[in-house]
Amino acid sequence: MMGWIKSLSLMLVLCLISFACSKGNQDPLGIDQENELPEGRLTTALGSYGPNVVVSWSNADSASQTINEMVFTVFQKAADAFSGRPSMSEPVRMNGDYNGYAVVDGTSELVGKTVNFELKAIFYDYSDDGSIFIGGSLRYQGPIDVHRVTHDTRVNDEIKFAGPYGGFVRYNNLLLHTDEQGNLVSIFSPASVTNDLPRSGTVTYNSGENNFTLNPYPAPRPPGRQAFRNSG
Repeated sequence: MMGWIKSLSLMLVLCLISFACSKGNQDPLGIDQENELPEGRLTTALGSYGPNVVVSWSNADSASQTINEMVFTVFQKAADAFSGRPSMSEPVRMNGDYNGYAVVDGTSELVGKTVNFELKAIFYDYSDDGSIFIGGSLRYQGPIDVHRVTHDTRVNDEIKFAGPYGGFVRYNNLLLHTDEQGNLVSIFSPASVTNDLPRSGTVTYNSGENNFTLNPYPAPRPPGRQAFRNSG
């Protein structure tokens, strides 16, 4: 009888150990719970081979351009994913070209020859290029015309990013500008271009110990050397 009890106890201990060891492997990506966002996620290991440079005033221009290009491309992909559907009644899972996916839903309205989209994308370890990875969620508002040309797009909410830069960025109704061909206007464009752009909305970076807010058009300068950037 005593031997049976010992065997049962040993089996129970082994089961508990097995459960404890397997619990963390149920998710094949091994998510770090402390680094999850309220909506979406970014696995800590993803992007860890990149330099993950802290975003500061001195590099906010290049960081903003890099992140905005990815954010804008996602909107175009999401709108395209919905364009071939008879309705937007169900969310769409949109795979990253390199890794992860985004769950996208929203509404669209035809106004003349333009479709106005209001979309929300929740990112799970998303990457199109294998360089920069994001988690979290973004809300988009923007029109696309019958020629598939994307017009100025507004962005809200927060994502975590890793790769060439590392940290969080919150979009506060930022207006991303496009040219006549529907391409994102670079913040490094000549002043003759950026000075005519309405500066609307901001982004707030939380990276390392840095926390600051700016409008990235045109390329930002450190405090004390900047003119009217944060108007609106």
